[in-house]
Amino acid sequence: MFGHICLRAEECGSDGQSVHAMAKNIYLMLTEGQHPPGATNFHHLKHHFEPHTWFCDVAKHIDDYFVIHYSHNIDENVGQFKKLFEISGVPETYADQTLKRMQTESTHSDRNDTMYEMMLDEIYSNQETLSYIVASYYYDYKLLKIPFPKGDFASPASTTAELVSSQRFACFGRTRLLILILATFYLSTLQSSVIAYNATFVVMMDITSSPLYHGNLTFQEIEQIDWASSDLSMSDRRFRYDMLQKGLSFAGAYGGALIGTQPLTLITVRYGAHKVMTIIGILATVSVALTPICVSTSFWLFVVVRVVAGLSLSNLFPVAAMIVNQWASNLEKGLFVAVLSGYVELSPLITMPLAGIVATGVSWPAVFYFHAILSGLFTTLWVFFYRDQPKSHPFVGKDEYAKVSEGKPADLQGKSAEVPIVRILKSIVIWAVWIAVIGNFFVIQFSITFAPMYLAYVLQYSALESGFITMIPLFLLLLIKFITGIISDRMKSISEVGKMRLFSSLSLLGSGIFFILVSYFPPGYHIGDVVLIVIPVALLGFQSGGYPKCIVMVARQHSAWVMSIVQMLAVSTLIVGSFVVPAMTRENTFEQWRNVFTLYAALMVLCNTIFVCFARADPCKWTFDVAIGQDQVRAVEEAEREVRRMCSEEILPNQPPINDHQNQATKRKSSQENSISNV
Repeated sequence: MFGHICLRAEECGSDGQSVHAMAKNIYLMLTEGQHPPGATNFHHLKHHFEPHTWFCDVAKHIDDYFVIHYSHNIDENVGQFKKLFEISGVPETYADQTLKRMQTESTHSDRNDTMYEMMLDEIYSNQETLSYIVASYYYDYKLLKIPFPKGDFASPASTTAELVSSQRFACFGRTRLLILILATFYLSTLQSSVIAYNATFVVMMDITSSPLYHGNLTFQEIEQIDWASSDLSMSDRRFRYDMLQKGLSFAGAYGGALIGTQPLTLITVRYGAHKVMTIIGILATVSVALTPICVSTSFWLFVVVRVVAGLSLSNLFPVAAMIVNQWASNLEKGLFVAVLSGYVELSPLITMPLAGIVATGVSWPAVFYFHAILSGLFTTLWVFFYRDQPKSHPFVGKDEYAKVSEGKPADLQGKSAEVPIVRILKSIVIWAVWIAVIGNFFVIQFSITFAPMYLAYVLQYSALESGFITMIPLFLLLLIKFITGIISDRMKSISEVGKMRLFSSLSLLGSGIFFILVSYFPPGYHIGDVVLIVIPVALLGFQSGGYPKCIVMVARQHSAWVMSIVQMLAVSTLIVGSFVVPAMTRENTFEQWRNVFTLYAALMVLCNTIFVCFARADPCKWTFDVAIGQDQVRAVEEAEREVRRMCSEEILPNQPPINDHQNQATKRKSSQENSISNV
């Protein structure tokens, strides 16, 4: 193929004269879709160099194929074809004509023997070139039972690992775990840059801490005072928002996240998480640093900044999924999923108490400046340490690369299956998952946005105390989440779908029951009030064994797209809650919050009931479909036209009667359909 396509036809570009350069170019073309330098017809070139096992679903139905191993010995080739014709029921007339031509007419197989031997010598003389070739066509060798070249190539991972230098500093084979830690804190920091306002809201609205306030002010005087006057220092300015302004100040960020979810997910898939999240990090750093100035200048300017800041929340779930796919070994995916998904709770766990300390001890603008520094720091670490693929990381040694890459044939192929969106939208189980997401994030919003307000306004705790109390349910939630992940993997006495229903009920139904209790018992201003608020939030930790696991099991390779809709539903829920809850709690009395808790309880019970009824553990049918890229479609159509042209130029003599031919074809078709049906 190299001799014909590259040397004679000169279609391989500027590196087409070197078998060593083309071996690497072919590997990068197949795994990453890179165009060989100077190549003019990428689709034609890729089609010719693609492995055989990429076509006709060979890997899935390998037992239904008869493999011909080409030999320079014509008699061996004739023998193989004769056996194939007999098995396939080819009419003897056609079989005899074909076999006779194979024995009597030259196939020009020895025309380039000299060049062939020279190229073999070149390939075998260069271990790196040989590694690229075996890595590119490993599954052809394996499935089609083609003898491997000289060398030790046990798997694609071990083959490609030879390309990763063993001389580099390899972090003791733990680079992937450092990536996991960095990614978790980076995603948490991006979320913290948005919810820093949520944590600072109480202090910003507390006019009693303003130098303009004194105890003898009447209601009319309070309304007339400009609490955010430019004559005051930034830290002394306070704000009085009406119900609509409160809703917009919270929902603005979630609106930005909703707008950016699909576009940013597509951009991230195309350009990689490293580049895209670097830009997102810079955006988050700048927006949170400008927040104090913008909120003091104009409310609508502040809303615009909140929308821009919300873009940093747009693709956190899909990015987490990409990190799991690229960096987690098959035996560590559970760990990666549990840790990375913990960024949702880790962010408020750090931000809430920290904001309370800084806002009351220093000033409320200092909260935003601190988060800007934190965001800038982790963005810098992300730029210098994170890589989209392990093989391109300078600290990944060949042993660690082999561990991470083992058993990932999809990565070798470098192809992403087309998402069957219509069929996914018709799946009831997927809708049940999405409904469970809505219930889950209503409670999550309470913990990261409204819990500090309830603690301050209803239970009469200070802003500092509210921040620390908010840590308790979030810490318990994280702890329960990790324990649930371990138990869910090791519990063998219950079926997978049974475990999902169990953990979802403990999470959503349990939260609903305790919200009913919270609404039933008025506050007595003692520790029991805090316990009743902590428990329903902490119980959400059981959800790690519920709908997230269901997504992975039923959507398989399409779980990233399903997760992008989860991201959209999550921010949509946060937007709705940002208006509904402030509208229901205008005076922040317990009677008003009782209605909120009753609404939460009803939603939890409803969402859990739907999920439990329709949850399943087996993959959906659309996960077994194999998508064909447009380049392959065009190549197949080209081949079909060529076959028709060749057939029209030569009519074989002594053809059997058309009826006999049709009968035999019908029998063969029926046999093939039965075979495929059995498969």
